[in-house]
Amino acid sequence: IDLRFRATIDRNTPYEHAFEHLYWQAAGKDYHTGKKSYLLLEFEKRYKKQFLEYMEEYNTINLLRKFKQLPEADQKNPELVAAMRHYDRTVNITWVMGHFNAAKKYIESVPGNHEATGGSDWKKYMLPKYQKRIFFPELWSEEE
Repeated sequence: IDLRFRATIDRNTPYEHAFEHLYWQAAGKDYHTGKKSYLLLEFEKRYKKQFLEYMEEYNTINLLRKFKQLPEADQKNPELVAAMRHYDRTVNITWVMGHFNAAKKYIESVPGNHEATGGSDWKKYMLPKYQKRIFFPELWSEEE
């Protein structure tokens, strides 16, 4: 969920409403009109129904939920905690920065306009410091 809306969306929020606040929605909408780009509309036409079904099916099935179901001693296992933090960092920072740097290389190599998908502010959309996607928040300190 887009960082700006996380406080208002929880596991009981209607899936359609949550879908409209996924982080990529910001990249696919015109900031002035709020209208969805052609690319986002086509994506939704093809995948929205299936995506909503997955949202419902996996609403409470995720790694954090499984982790919390472990005995407390296992939740404090330093090797497991390190592995979970590594996963979080790899998916939400390392991979995202690789994607960002590749996009930057290709977007900025084109002379003139440096717009991305739907004319989005791609730097803000992609950078981890703006999105703050964290799978295991309990395993990180506030400073981290």
